[in-house]
Amino acid sequence: MQHIKHLFFVSILMVFSCQAKLHAQNLVPNGSFEENIKCQTNYEKPKVPKPWKITGTPDLYLDSCELISPSQNIIGACELLSGKAMVGMVWDLPSKQNHYWVEKLRAKLTRPLERDSLYLFSIFINLGAYSPSSIKQFTVHIAQEITNHFTPPQEIVTIDIPQPMVSGNWVHLVDTIKATGGEKYLVIGNYLEPDNFIKLRKSKPSNVKCYLFIDSVSITPLFKETVAPTINDTIVLAGINFNTNEAILLPAAYPTLNKLLASLPNKNFSLHITGHTDSIGSLESNMTLSLNRALAVAQYFNDNRISIDVITTEGVGPNIPIAPNSTEEGRALNRRVEIIIKRY
Repeated sequence: MQHIKHLFFVSILMVFSCQAKLHAQNLVPNGSFEENIKCQTNYEKPKVPKPWKITGTPDLYLDSCELISPSQNIIGACELLSGKAMVGMVWDLPSKQNHYWVEKLRAKLTRPLERDSLYLFSIFINLGAYSPSSIKQFTVHIAQEITNHFTPPQEIVTIDIPQPMVSGNWVHLVDTIKATGGEKYLVIGNYLEPDNFIKLRKSKPSNVKCYLFIDSVSITPLFKETVAPTINDTIVLAGINFNTNEAILLPAAYPTLNKLLASLPNKNFSLHITGHTDSIGSLESNMTLSLNRALAVAQYFNDNRISIDVITTEGVGPNIPIAPNSTEEGRALNRRVEIIIKRY
């Protein structure tokens, strides 16, 4: 599987022809760990909900449990991202014996990935309050078959974490993945080298060295790379990236926009670009921010020889959400820019 290195941290371009179906298209079953949940009474007998399976001892943190709960656990309190459950797992430094730690969380996808198709991988992570170390990158493995867990796989998806993690702050990581075809399993676990860990404090030899909380895991279809975008339809793209509360287009967006530029008709077309925000902040500031982000994308097209005369822009702020603004996942999906190609 080829890995396309586009990191989304705060803002995602989610241009979707059928946006209301976004959540239904998640290929990761029980990605928020809210189904089939049952309290575990100790850390030696984990109860990660089905259909998830584990290697090692990843734990289910459930708000109704006394011991293994978000507010009371040996790793330190952690507020739920949303819902009533999350998973925590050791993300330790590689062991000398097996080269890397073997605590893993895995699930079979609802259907295999299609060859040459692009998929959006999304996950929320949080650092345990008492974790002696943090990480610079996050790794997953999307595989056709499950192999020996003590043997590092050849194909690993590595996602950079753009700034140091702070305990208590959920970090949204998103990346675009190109499938080779037939991938059926998602494996979440540490495939990092020692230099990818950041030491925060001293740890006892018996303690874990890095611990992460995980929630809201998804893999959603984007589009087939070999198929040109559809005229008169909202296009599924990934790669537009802005810093928080900014409208400066980041370099991570360029490859995706260049792909769209290469697919445009030679003549008789127009582009309509719409900026969106979540509901955090005032309506006035969000309306301005959403328009400025649309204008930033328009300027990129103009700088690449697309006449400004064929481009229209608008900012609608938080007025057209595609997900609930009551959760961080929903707000992240609502921060987006949409592009529609029209022929005339």
